[in-house]
Parts: sequence; structure tokens; C-alpha cells
Amino acid sequence: MRYCYFILHTAILFPLLVISRAGQSAELTPIQQQTLHQQERQRALEERLAPPTPDVRLSAPSASSDRLIFPVEKPCFVIDRVTLSGTEPLPRWLPLQRIANQALGQCLGGQGINQLMSQLQNRLVGHGYVTTRVLAPQQDLNSGTLALQVVPGKIHRVALTPESDRHVTLFSAFPARPGHLLDLRDIEQGLENLQRIPTVQASMELIPGSAPGETDIALSWKQSKMWRLAASLDDSGTRSTGRYQGGATLFLDNPFSLSDQFYVSAGGA
Repeated sequence: MRYCYFILHTAILFPLLVISRAGQSAELTPIQQQTLHQQERQRALEERLAPPTPDVRLSAPSASSDRLIFPVEKPCFVIDRVTLSGTEPLPRWLPLQRIANQALGQCLGGQGINQLMSQLQNRLVGHGYVTTRVLAPQQDLNSGTLALQVVPGKIHRVALTPESDRHVTLFSAFPARPGHLLDLRDIEQGLENLQRIPTVQASMELIPGSAPGETDIALSWKQSKMWRLAASLDDSGTRSTGRYQGGATLFLDNPFSLSDQFYVSAGGA
């Protein structure tokens, strides 16, 4: 008896649904058991052809302890108040003011002020805001007030490099948008989305924009080919279905430019 099967599947960034055969084998006919076996073998073949998504997470310096020990300096200025301007676009849960308030009652000179600014900067970087800057404008510290300015780092433009392939839709895969705060976590997620297809390689470069705090994201996206073909043969069949089982699978990668995947499989004894 000759046995054949045919599978059609499409997916957009979602894992495959797998049918388990646990607890069912005793109630299934030989043909049904063979069908489940073919599905499991097909899944194993897909896993070999689709290697794990590469880890594209960018390394950001980890924020150190918020507790500050300021150096003794001469001359220094007793700080009674610390103001932070420009923080409106940032999440309210960031403890920037709490960190800055450690300067209250302290006599700070240049080293102490730089230490405070570095701590604020490290906290911003640790949360992904790698292009947001903390500055100290010119001021008279004899008043007892230390004024610090936060310049939010925003995205000016997201575009493919001239050398990139064009069969990709960035809007659906890349969450970072022009006008948004530049958040390292959004860039990491976008690169992972763009590289979910095994035949795709993606990378990015941050380029300073024309205005203060602005950054352009230049994405390099290359797809080596849009299809893959795989064949298999084993002797795991039964007497009723045929001992030798063969199959072939055709994969179409990113056919609709949405980091999607489509495949069709066929096999028999």
C-alpha cells in the first residue's frame, strides 16, 4: 500500500502548533499513527532548517548603585536645591530626582557635580535611553541651587541603507519610530523581528542627527534567498504504510515582506 501526505502552512512570526501523540497511540489505527509520526518528523525537519533566532541584544552599561559618596573639594558650594529640566518625555518612574537629591546639604565642587551627572547618565543608559544626555548649563552656584538639564535623545529618521534589499516592511517589524525617544529595548526587539527568518541578516548603526539630541537609525537588511528546499528519507514506516518514508518541503521566506514564512510539504512511502 502506498501512503502519501500533503501539508500546507503559513506563519507570520508565530510558532507552529504541534499535535502531541502522548496517550493516543493505543487508540489510533496504523495509518493515524503514521500520520502523527510524519508530523513530528516534519517538525524536526523545520527545526533543523530554522536555527534559533540570533541574540542581537545590544550591550548597555549596567547602572551601578545609586548611593553616592561625594569627594571633599575646595572650593565647593553648599547645595540646597537641585532642579532637573527636560525630563517631561521620560517615564515618570525613573528615579532621576531621587538620585539628584543626594546632593542636598552637600558641598560640591566640579568633581562632585560631575559624579552626580554621571550617576544620572548611567541610570538613563541602564534603562535603554542611550542617547539622552545630562548637562550642566552655566549658572551661579552661590545661590545654593544646582540646575541640571536633561536633553532627551529622540529618533529623527529610520531608514534602510542604500546597499540593503528592499523587500521588507519596517513599520510592521521595527517598533522604533521617528519622533519617539530612542530606547535601546525597541531597537533590540526590532532587530530580533527582522532576523526571525533564517535567510535574513540585519544590523543597524546610530548616526547623530542635525539637531541636538536627534539620531538617525540606519538599518542594513539583506536576504540571501527567498526559498529553501529540504528532503528526507527514513525507514520508520510500518508494514501497512511502507517501511521507507520520504518527504520534501519547500519554504518561502518573507514572501509578503512582513517577516512571514510559508511552506508546503509532501511525502509518501
